[in-house]
Amino acid sequence: MVGHVTHPVDDYEYSAFISYRHLATDRKWATWLLTALETYRTPKPLQRDGVPSKLGKAFRDEDEIPASSDLSSEIKTALEKSQFLIVICSKETPASSWIAEEIRTFHALGRSDRIIALLVDGEPGDAFPELLLKVPESVSEDGEIVWSDEVREPIAADVRPRDDTSDRVLKHSALLRIAASILGVRFDDLKRRETERRRRKMRTVATTCLFAVALSTGLIWYALDQRQAAHERFLQTQIEQTRFLINAAQAYVQDGKYADAVALLLEGLPRSATFDDRPLDPKALELMNTASLLNRERSVIRIPGKAISDAAFDPKGGHLITGATDYKSEISTSGIWDLNTGKPVTRLAGHTDMIASSAINFENQIAVTGSVDKTARIWKLSDGSQIGEPISHGDTVWRVAITPDGKYVATAARDSTAKISRVSDGETIAVLHGHTGAVSDIVFSPDSKRILTGSGDKTARLWSVPEGELQMIFKGHTDVITSVDFSPTNDAVVTGSHDETARLWDLGNSESSAVLTGHTDSVIEVEFSPSGRVVFTGSRDNTGRLWSVKSGDTIVELKGHTGDVTSVAFSPNAPHLVTGSDDGTARLWGATDKPAIAVLNGHDEDIRDVGFSADGALIATASSDASVRTWHAGRSAASKEFRPYAAVATRLAISHSGTQLAVGSADGSIRILATDDLTETTTWYGHKGIVLSLAFSSDGRWLLTGAENGEAKLWDVETGKLVYQLEGHVGDVTLAAISPDGAFLATSSVAKSALIDGKLTLVGPPSTRIWNRATAEEVRLLTDETVTGLAFTADSKSIWTAAGASSMLVLRKVDDGSELKRMGPYPDAIISMRLSHKGDKLALGYVASEPKVIGLDGTQSDFSLPEFGSTILKLSFSTDGARLVTVADGKPPVLWQLDARMATARYSGLKAATDAVFTADGQHLIFVDTTGNVSKWPTVDGISTSIAKNRNYVEATDPLSKKQKCDHFIVDRESCQNGSLTNGN
Repeated sequence: MVGHVTHPVDDYEYSAFISYRHLATDRKWATWLLTALETYRTPKPLQRDGVPSKLGKAFRDEDEIPASSDLSSEIKTALEKSQFLIVICSKETPASSWIAEEIRTFHALGRSDRIIALLVDGEPGDAFPELLLKVPESVSEDGEIVWSDEVREPIAADVRPRDDTSDRVLKHSALLRIAASILGVRFDDLKRRETERRRRKMRTVATTCLFAVALSTGLIWYALDQRQAAHERFLQTQIEQTRFLINAAQAYVQDGKYADAVALLLEGLPRSATFDDRPLDPKALELMNTASLLNRERSVIRIPGKAISDAAFDPKGGHLITGATDYKSEISTSGIWDLNTGKPVTRLAGHTDMIASSAINFENQIAVTGSVDKTARIWKLSDGSQIGEPISHGDTVWRVAITPDGKYVATAARDSTAKISRVSDGETIAVLHGHTGAVSDIVFSPDSKRILTGSGDKTARLWSVPEGELQMIFKGHTDVITSVDFSPTNDAVVTGSHDETARLWDLGNSESSAVLTGHTDSVIEVEFSPSGRVVFTGSRDNTGRLWSVKSGDTIVELKGHTGDVTSVAFSPNAPHLVTGSDDGTARLWGATDKPAIAVLNGHDEDIRDVGFSADGALIATASSDASVRTWHAGRSAASKEFRPYAAVATRLAISHSGTQLAVGSADGSIRILATDDLTETTTWYGHKGIVLSLAFSSDGRWLLTGAENGEAKLWDVETGKLVYQLEGHVGDVTLAAISPDGAFLATSSVAKSALIDGKLTLVGPPSTRIWNRATAEEVRLLTDETVTGLAFTADSKSIWTAAGASSMLVLRKVDDGSELKRMGPYPDAIISMRLSHKGDKLALGYVASEPKVIGLDGTQSDFSLPEFGSTILKLSFSTDGARLVTVADGKPPVLWQLDARMATARYSGLKAATDAVFTADGQHLIFVDTTGNVSKWPTVDGISTSIAKNRNYVEATDPLSKKQKCDHFIVDRESCQNGSLTNGN
């Protein structure tokens, strides 16, 4: 008889309680384990020894708990009724307070030896919660645990992937190890009995198969036919589902809900890298990548609790500091978060009621929080420790502030007082008496010498620091003052009120210098711009306004929000600002833009605070939905931008090394930018008209430029000096090229006409010319027809030209101009042509036909790309020739993957683009457009990598709400109906 313990399986309602993070990967393992445990049957020999025939029912909270307002009691009851606790352990597990509490409860029940770990990801040291390794020394009647110093080695099963073992074998072995613990038998005994059972089954199957083969031969073809028909019906269902998701995602894209669109489209795209689990719909892939490029959201930090009061970036980078939630628990207080991992670095715990306000001084690494518990507390950001004793008030501390020099904090309370306290020891040194209503806002002057308070008594007051002596009273508002701010120039203040106005005040005069009227509801937020020349007001009339401090006039009214405009932040290095609203969105605005540059759409509830990073590249939004989100700033979702003053940029060229970018402009200037950050390094002024063509030499030493009225010039890139002008063209020089060996230049011009004696007369024919680069001498006139494409071959011995009108491609020798090859005519007039870097492909753009790719090495066939009928202005190959970008007239540029012959992304924010180039590493595209912007955008990865990267993003951020998941049937209907669907614990 096999030795075993008694079998308490029948004494419990559940054999096991499965504890896990409600993330996609962990949920998958929990679902598998639940099914595996409940369907497992004990081998017959063990049953004869008295071992139960099955493990019994397991508990997984999403399956068992009905809609209830008392979730914790349901969980506790289930734990009490469970024989074992199984913890799904991954790198995310230690961050879950729910799992930690479930483990602690099981310890308190006296079942520490019945806790099993299933390791699915990461190393044990990173994936095992701390309580999993602890051993209770004693447990009191009320459940308090005294821990021993002993460290336990938990019962563990491991399903992490291994090169030498299949996933099926790993899962089966883990199941047996868990089953052995629950059944109370030795793992080796259970494994041996399982092996014997499998061998008997194989012998039985083999015998049966011999008979079945003979019997079923006549039925094989029928079965195959039925299977094929069923498979085709299944594929058609998948295709229809994907089309439904595409339509829904398009609506999200139009509404600016790009993260939601990505999440929906992933449900209709393959999960397998070989695409054998469902058909790949090119439109779904393209729309997913397009939405991903437009999506400004960078990361989501979810914080247990709700109502995140504020968020600010650490100027040193890498961290985000948040205000507190309104829950009375340690994990819902203020804290510092790692932007890359979303995990807490430091928490500021101590208040006994919800936190109403917080302020942070990064330079001095201190923070102060005010609470409903009638106290304020000062904290060290380095370790989260509290400085001094709590600052006490007689009622809720509504607002707090820290002097710019970090020496003092101010607290404003509902008890009509404010206090000034030292940061060094937390000692209160002045109490500001005088207001007869709650102090609603408080702010220090930039020089740290004065403090401004606003109150429900309709007045604002100016006090000295640190003495707290009253210096001035500002009267004029007819209702509660809601918000106050100091000018950065130290000479003025602004106040906002429920009386629907804001007022500007000079500190040398207690009379208001300007009354800012125009809002139709309460002004609830006021703030000066960094320059002090502009002031912002946000109102419950759903608008924001920018006002001139000098004149008191409205500069621009910011319309678009559908809820109260509650918060604002100005960019530190650009004329941008971001507003937050009760409508759950933030909006990015230019200093004079009436429509918002972008709507930051992703939160489910009102936004409480907004902020810019020190470099202006990122925006943070804090919301009542228990999350802080970070977003890419700028006028577009591009990673970098450059606006070349007032001049309209027309053309681009990138050096072969990829380090420099040349930008031609309508004012005749040429600007050289650093490719990595688009900073301007130099500007050359030499053309009289619009710059129409640019070309770098292979070594980056020379730049050839063409412009209106026959101008063609060669520049020394190192010195920025003009080397010489090429004389000979009359019409506009639209094309330029330099041979790879640097010996020859090529330029093409169009015909030029003029009115002579009232008649339109040709005064300059089109021409394409070859020049000696060293001497500037014309080597030959290559052709006198209009050329729309020009490219030297890799050996510099020949040159391709594309003729627009005749739609022909011609390859000629450089030395004598003789024709080597002629291809065409093609179905439409050729507007643009580009030769790949390796010289093995030509891309052609037409007036209204699909772009075409022509293989030149004899191994590639020609093919067209399914573009909509539109004039293709420019084409550009990636360095490896695997991708192509097309710039069409009036339509967004399109990125193509040539081996798949499909569009992988559409740059929808760039309908006015006129030129594009790939960076040398292929990771970015740089565009120029008719608005004068040069912008740098990320490219998308290969199909499989792109899908995987977006799936990782969606699993980490979980952008879809419960309702959206149910509306689009991307979860089972039962979960929607019984209310068990969650977004994660």
